[in-house]
Amino acid sequence: MKGSAKLFVMLLLLAVVTVGWAQPAVQRPKRIYITLDVSGSMEGNKYIMANYAAQSISVFSDPNDRVYLYYLGKRHDISGSDGYKQIQKPYNSLLGQKRYHEISDLIQFLKDYHADAHYQDWIFIIGDGQWNYYGATAEYEQTIPAFKQVVEKGNLQVCYLQTGNTLTEKYAFTTFLESLNSPVVDIKMSDTTATSVLGHCVYFANRILGFSNTNVELRQTDGQHVMFQSEFPLERCLLVYQSSQPIANETKIVEATCKATSLSVKVKGNPSTKPLVPVGKPVVNGMVWELSSGQTMLANDTVVIGFNQEVDAQNLKLYPYVDVALVMRPWTVEKDTLEVAAPNHYYLCDREEQVLVKMAATDKLGHKFPPQLMRRMEVKFNVMGREVSTTYSSSDSTVQAVLEMPGDTLTYFALVDCPGYFSRISPKQMVVKSAEVCPPERVPLITLPEQCFEAVSFESLREGREAVGWVDDSLFRAVAGAGLFDELLLSGHDSWMLETSSLSFEDGKIGLMQRPRHGLCECAFPEALCYKVTLRSRQGILYDGKLYEGFVVPVRVPVGKRDWWNRCWVYLAASVGLLLLLVYVRALKKKHRFGKSAGIKSIYFDRYGDEVDDNYRLPLRKEGVGAWLARWFWPGNERSSLSFIDPEIASMTFVAGESINSVNISSGSIDPSMIRVDGYDFENENKLPDTIKLSNNGRVEVYKNQEVKAGYLLYVAGEKTGEGGFRLLSSLLMLAVLAAEGFVIWILIKSLFGL
Repeated sequence: MKGSAKLFVMLLLLAVVTVGWAQPAVQRPKRIYITLDVSGSMEGNKYIMANYAAQSISVFSDPNDRVYLYYLGKRHDISGSDGYKQIQKPYNSLLGQKRYHEISDLIQFLKDYHADAHYQDWIFIIGDGQWNYYGATAEYEQTIPAFKQVVEKGNLQVCYLQTGNTLTEKYAFTTFLESLNSPVVDIKMSDTTATSVLGHCVYFANRILGFSNTNVELRQTDGQHVMFQSEFPLERCLLVYQSSQPIANETKIVEATCKATSLSVKVKGNPSTKPLVPVGKPVVNGMVWELSSGQTMLANDTVVIGFNQEVDAQNLKLYPYVDVALVMRPWTVEKDTLEVAAPNHYYLCDREEQVLVKMAATDKLGHKFPPQLMRRMEVKFNVMGREVSTTYSSSDSTVQAVLEMPGDTLTYFALVDCPGYFSRISPKQMVVKSAEVCPPERVPLITLPEQCFEAVSFESLREGREAVGWVDDSLFRAVAGAGLFDELLLSGHDSWMLETSSLSFEDGKIGLMQRPRHGLCECAFPEALCYKVTLRSRQGILYDGKLYEGFVVPVRVPVGKRDWWNRCWVYLAASVGLLLLLVYVRALKKKHRFGKSAGIKSIYFDRYGDEVDDNYRLPLRKEGVGAWLARWFWPGNERSSLSFIDPEIASMTFVAGESINSVNISSGSIDPSMIRVDGYDFENENKLPDTIKLSNNGRVEVYKNQEVKAGYLLYVAGEKTGEGGFRLLSSLLMLAVLAAEGFVIWILIKSLFGL
């Protein structure tokens, strides 16, 4: 098997750093448990691959980690920097028993294991999948439920490395591990090339490794030097060099610098297959270094690494350590009905059907990652074996998802990949429905049936007497006795008739005081006052296991009043007065009363042959205070006549000037047949037009006969002052009178029919 294949097997076995919600991202030590299958079916290359993987776990572990190896049903402590060397034993030196079955390793593990929140726990199960051979079926049936309970209850991460499996049948334990969503890496006996092994491992490397599959790019500057620039701040990184060269030509790092500052270089170990293979067979050597700095290597700082001999950068892999922790916590979607039972274990009210899970990523100091980095992460929630998509919330820089919870238990964890930097698995969290954590069921406002109080008279209300009544409802009285209403609200109609109002509540009894306004309110006052009394408790009143917000109590109070005539005659008189006022304003508006003067070009009189000079201006309105008052307040007032036609005058002719555009003629005093106007033919008309339009220099001739004693031209329309304003004011006054009349009539109708 090629050296690169061993590298990826080794990298699959890293643990994941996780922390609790809202705690600094301090890396917890790991407890790593390995079960190594040494049964009879593991001979040959299968055992070599399994042994090399177990060595790799020990090499990659940190000094504070504890690493335990199980084989032949016994536990061996292989912690420490040289612990991996204890595993470099050939297959035939382990004294494997032909009828040994690997289920006995899980039995011993369950006896030893106790969950500890100070550690993050991993178990790597390494074998070829023949779990039911050699009489293991009975023990298998007893052990698997206990193992499943440990995995689901705690935060024990499981990885199954199946090496060299030649079986065509998938055994029940393999299916069981897949049901736990455990990573399963299956390397066949025929997978002898790096390319084929990589094809199996690439997904799981990204998932459980803690690094990202997208490595930091290493550039070779010459035969013995490589360099890289990380886009992310680092404090340390791992450099792995793996090849099949003889161990005597061991590759070493002779220098490592970051911006001219020397880095500390520590040899983590040298996993090797040399003790495991017969003499003359290919040997795989892996050198693992840890490069660190006394201070953080900032993003885009250049790191240069020099070796003691020429190296091929293709055999080098760089994995940065990014200080990142996933912090995750469930929340209720609408109400705070969640309690923490233990770390990563929550109780949810059994009335809830959904739970909101929020996840954030923090650095080692507990600072959340910036939004631009959070958005780069690919986050998926695994909910009891199925994948759930997530959304990013910019308001609190978290990734979240709403999880449906139709059953009583929900188990989930987050899978996070930030390409080029890290891959993480969050701790498993469990939410269990429980009635014990449910807050009292909140009951919204309850509307009761209408409550009818004793009748009160209108005079009693005016004097300030309260209308008092008991609420006839057993639930209301029970809740009111269990607590206090701290908010009382009175609402109802006809509030315009009421001067003051007050509300009181004591010992289940409601008191209402509604004082009518002074004056004429009794006529339209209703036969009964109808209210809604709202009694509310801001915190709620706890009764019979429920939290009541309060009640809405409809209240009806009958009102006794005097007979209709005694209480409404004033409104009836007001209605008649308003009608008379409306007639008066209408008469005012109809008259023409504001003409100022008219220009007459020529006027001729047929009596003594007198003639009035050109440009004669006739007054059209009278002057003085009396005339002003008459124009504004006397409906019969009209403008002054243009000219009185004396009975002695046989005829009169005038020619209109530029300022005259029309003539109004009193049809009652002048025979239309005695009038001639340019452009008008009155002989075929039945009556005189109200207004005769005149063009410039228009002529009007009026004749006097024996039958008509006297006559006059009513007025000539010329200059006007105040006519438009008077008409607008009259219209507004008419509208106001109409509105008042309608209001009074509505009150009368309301009082008559008891509406």
